[in-house]
Amino acid sequence: MRHLYIVILVCFVIAGCQSNTFDGIQRTYHDNGEIKSSTIMRNGILHGPSVHYYPNGNIKFESTYHRGVLNGTSKHYFENGNLKSEATYEFGLLNGDAHEYYSDGNIKSTVQFINGSVNKR
Repeated sequence: MRHLYIVILVCFVIAGCQSNTFDGIQRTYHDNGEIKSSTIMRNGILHGPSVHYYPNGNIKFESTYHRGVLNGTSKHYFENGNLKSEATYEFGLLNGDAHEYYSDGNIKSTVQFINGSVNKR
């Protein structure tokens, strides 16, 4: 009988140590009821597209994650919907041209990155 209690106790300990991870789409909302963010989670970490919104419903920024690390194009927007900046990440490191824009849509600056460092051509 004592062994049965030990086995049951071990089962509870193992079950309690397992993390409660979330798989699926996680959404948050602004006070006005508009969506604030929509992210895809796998095993409790960001994995896939992540989009954040202004209270007016326009996209604030959008990025893609792979196992919790930025991977792909990341874009930030002005509240009026115009593109504010865009950059490409490869496994968390900036790679390629990163652009910044004025609110009227004209280009403000461009910087080239290689493996997370500015390329000083």
